[in-house]
Amino acid sequence: MIHTASKDYNLEPHLLELNIYEDIFSSYLSANMVLADSHNIPYKLPIVGEETIDIDISLSGHAGSRNEDKHSIKPPRLHVNSLTDRFFTKPKAQAFTLSCVSENCMSSQHSKVSRSYNGKTISEMVEDIYFSYLYDGKRGIVFEPTDRVENIIIPNLTPIQAIRWLASRASAENSNGVNYLFYETMDESHFMSLDSLIGVEPRIKYKHRPRVDDPTGTGFSSNQIFKIEKFYFTKNFDKLENTKKGMYSSKLITHDITTKTIKQYEYNGFNDWFALNHCGTFPPISNS
Repeated sequence: MIHTASKDYNLEPHLLELNIYEDIFSSYLSANMVLADSHNIPYKLPIVGEETIDIDISLSGHAGSRNEDKHSIKPPRLHVNSLTDRFFTKPKAQAFTLSCVSENCMSSQHSKVSRSYNGKTISEMVEDIYFSYLYDGKRGIVFEPTDRVENIIIPNLTPIQAIRWLASRASAENSNGVNYLFYETMDESHFMSLDSLIGVEPRIKYKHRPRVDDPTGTGFSSNQIFKIEKFYFTKNFDKLENTKKGMYSSKLITHDITTKTIKQYEYNGFNDWFALNHCGTFPPISNS
């Protein structure tokens, strides 16, 4: 259902394709809808970029049941960002794509954070920014507590920029990794470290199995196993890129202008690899 300035309109009869993207490296949901139209909807509604869309996907017969949430997908309200790829399929019929973003993105664009925090952890700062600027009254945030109490001034940044900046400084209580991410899923937002996410049991596993194990394809489907026809290894490693990023070894020298203290931190890509969680079993370099 699209909500416009003139009226609400059901897009279901026009829907050709719907894609909703969750990405741990994106702070908000994004989506695109491909629509077929013979009524010139963009002109008659009209669609000018001020519209919102509600999406409710569910299996018939499960409404009101105890397991309704397991058989439905209800993303947050989406905002129309652009209308693209519009072309005529017939003399009086057209197709076009609506690109959408979630409320988090739009709320962040219309706000600025300019405040100081004293004696708080970064996770507490992120929680305060989220509920002050991004909270829609329905969907909350799950966060992993961070280490260290800090004094920080945020200089006129959008909420998402501020949270990303804080994420680049945050380290977990039980880890040495500085790899926090702020991302949004269908249910809520998350401020979690990549180290802890890798340690969680994966929701989808990929296994290479012979076709004779299930020649009809029905057995795998009943067990919620997704069949993959082809897969590719698009990239393994880039030695020059990894060297520039300090993946193999690096040195950090800090100077505290208050205490006049100079400290040096050395990173060894092999030894320090075992201090964090990884998807792979073996380190990417040898102990040479």
